[in-house]
Amino acid sequence: MNRIDLHIHTNESDGCHTPIEIIKMAKASQLDIISITDHDTVDGYFKARYLAKQYGIDLLIGSELSCRYKNYDVHILAYEFDYEYCEIKDAMEFLYHGRVARAKRILEELAKLDVHIDFNAVTSLAGEKGLLGRPHIGRAVVNAGYCRTLQSVFDKYIGEGKPAFIPKPEFTPKQMIDIIHNAGGYAVLAHPGKLRNQKLIPEMISDGLDGLETFYPSHNLGQTDMYLKFCHNHNIIPTCGSDFHGKDISSIELGNFTGPEIVNGYVKNMKRQPRREGNE
Repeated sequence: MNRIDLHIHTNESDGCHTPIEIIKMAKASQLDIISITDHDTVDGYFKARYLAKQYGIDLLIGSELSCRYKNYDVHILAYEFDYEYCEIKDAMEFLYHGRVARAKRILEELAKLDVHIDFNAVTSLAGEKGLLGRPHIGRAVVNAGYCRTLQSVFDKYIGEGKPAFIPKPEFTPKQMIDIIHNAGGYAVLAHPGKLRNQKLIPEMISDGLDGLETFYPSHNLGQTDMYLKFCHNHNIIPTCGSDFHGKDISSIELGNFTGPEIVNGYVKNMKRQPRREGNE
């Protein structure tokens, strides 16, 4: 049985470890198939792919792409797409610039709450590309002594619905699904259990969603069973992912959460066959 984790972040977005460190950790954890799914970029994949090949790790190209629909944040995991396809490159560039503008607005809102963080303190925590996310802002707030933990920053200031939360300029899920499909890839809903409006899932399946991240650390048995049934009833793919970011964010170590055998066959098909049009 292959050990699989298709949702891993590096410091090319909001993770704590470099892509090379992730591959070494995956090897030490005896993971066989992984995907680096940094937010809105594939830079981590390119930095990791040669070492992954040397270590015999099957590395799928991936990215976690930001969407918003009916005032809800939705994250779509894109897999095995053509990274040279102009439409998906343009989408990632748009999301990158939106992250910079959003970070500056969040800092303005924090200042109104007497939490004063310099923009450079945030960018210094990002990767080489400076792909800014809320965890970078959160870490800067912790480093400045305003909060003790990253989670407390989210809970008090920058989590969705909190006083300094600012949404990013984003695509709708259907727009993003179409872009991923046009690039020959698969579109999978990330951590569906975190979606605040579960009624959106059937809508996204109707819009062409290829799969659900069924096996996820915070899903309980009832949720996992429900999403498996969704996948079976709609003929879409159940995937698995730890959403590993590093010790500052993740409560689980890389390699401690993997998917069951059922995921293995789906991943092999996703890796080696073109996406089926219309999920037929």
